[in-house]
Parts: sequence; C-alpha cells; structure tokens
Amino acid sequence: MLTKTRTHARLIGAVLGIALVTGLPTAAFADKTTFYEIEVEVPGSADSDGGSGNAAESSGCVDGFGSEISCGGPAGTWWDGGCYVGVYSADPSDPDPWVQRWWTHYGQTDGVLTTCQFNSTGAGFIGPVVPQWQAAAKAPPSPAELSAAARLLVEGSVTAPDIGIYPDDLLEVDPENFGIVGFPTWLWAKNPGPGFTAPLVQTTTVQGHTLRVQARFNYSHWDLGDGTAITCDLGTEAVNVDRPLRSPSGCDHIYERKDTYTITATWYLSVEWDGAGRSGWFEVTVDRQGTYRVGEVHVVAVKP
Repeated sequence: MLTKTRTHARLIGAVLGIALVTGLPTAAFADKTTFYEIEVEVPGSADSDGGSGNAAESSGCVDGFGSEISCGGPAGTWWDGGCYVGVYSADPSDPDPWVQRWWTHYGQTDGVLTTCQFNSTGAGFIGPVVPQWQAAAKAPPSPAELSAAARLLVEGSVTAPDIGIYPDDLLEVDPENFGIVGFPTWLWAKNPGPGFTAPLVQTTTVQGHTLRVQARFNYSHWDLGDGTAITCDLGTEAVNVDRPLRSPSGCDHIYERKDTYTITATWYLSVEWDGAGRSGWFEVTVDRQGTYRVGEVHVVAVKP
C-alpha cells in the first residue's frame, strides 16, 4: 500500500546537490516535502518479529562484501541485492522536477520513480542517488518465502537411495537372505539419485525473481537396530568380497548375535539458494528403512 510520509533531510540534501550538477531548479526540491513509499515488513529485518534461525538453517540478505545485513532499510526501503530501494513518487503528474524530467524528457510514465540507498558495512548508509524510473517497485520475496520455495523444489526432486547391504541382502529383497554374526556388514547408498553423486542444481521463479537452488549430499546416518548408530558417507559397494573384510569407507557394522533387525538410513543434504538479493542455506533429510536378518554359522567337523 502506498503511503505518504515526510521526506528525510538527507534525501532533500542529496537531491539538491544533484540538481546543482544537472541544472534543475533547486527551489523546486526545497518545496518537495513528501514522497511515496511502500510499507514492507520483511522477516529477519530489524523491525520484524522473525526468529533468528537455527544451526540447521540460515537465510538473509548479503551486501557486496559478503556480510549479512538487514533485508529492510530505513523509511520502508528494501534490499534488492545492490541497494536499499524506496519509492520516490508513483504519480507521473507529480510536479516534482525529477518526476517531470522523466515525463517530458524520457517519456516514461508507466511505473514509479525510485531511489537507491547504498549500504557500506560499518560505514552506515550512503545516498540516495538519482531517482530511476521503474516499471514496478515492490519489495522482493522475503528470505522466508525464498527458502520455502527452495525447500519445496528440493523435496520434490530428491529421493532416498535404496539400502545396499552385504552379506546377502534385505529380507524385502529376498526372504532367504541373511547376514552372519561376526562378519562385517557393509552398508552403502544403492542407486543414488540426483544430489548424491553430483550436486543437483535447479532454478525456479518466485514473484518474478529467479531463484537458484543447489542441493549436495553431506553425510548419512545409520540406525542399525541393535542400539548402534554410525555416521558415514555414501559407503562402498561390496563387489567380489568373499571373506570377512571391513569396508574401505568405514561404513560397516559387526552384529554380535543372531536376530532380525530394522535398519534405518537417513541421508542429509545441504541446500544453498540465492535470488532477489537474498541467499541462505538449510538441511534436508530423506530416509529409507529395511529389515535385515542375521544368523550364525557353525562349523562341524565330520570324521571321514
């Protein structure tokens, strides 16, 4: 919603200085005591009630130095990736000299006149600069909206790998299969899909802004059903293994008694996203479960 507010003294002073350079009448700017702005509440800004996030998720606005800054600026402005944008005027018939210049000289009247305040970390605000005419001027999607869109995109594209296990296989694959007490049981990601062996990169559009998302496998966590849990990578597939050997990736386990165990593999992926001057990351998980039977092998000496 457009609201009228008092113009900041800094805005008047900057525009007066620009008028001296361009030759526009300074008296007109002295009489300009109002401008239009859009009221915006951005999650994560100094004026919002948004939370501070947690260790598994981070999102926000970043300046040109790579430092995190508020997505909301002074007087209702918003960070667009390069500066804090505010609406100077939304009325082409406004008698303000800057508005009339764009009306008469450039013939652009189908948008709004905006200003741009730059932020320098540790140095406060610099600007505003010469107003620019834009076809539209509204706050871009908030970090929370972009993060939600990125999560929806990734969760719709990433699926958990099947559980690879040796010796033999899961009961769901073959009811006759079983592991062996004391024999290292190898575990690995079987048939891993996008995001596991190579990063999954996707793009989408959120409120007219391009959002780029990259998902990358981080680590796996295995609950082995006997009170043991291990953390490892994708694991190593057992190929031509015919004697008790430990997995070279360390993703294995030795069962100490015969039983039927429920194994749960949880795969963790780190997701990075950027768009509309915002960026962030979060973690997603996918999991797979299976049943593994472990038996004992007894050696009987038979007299010939």
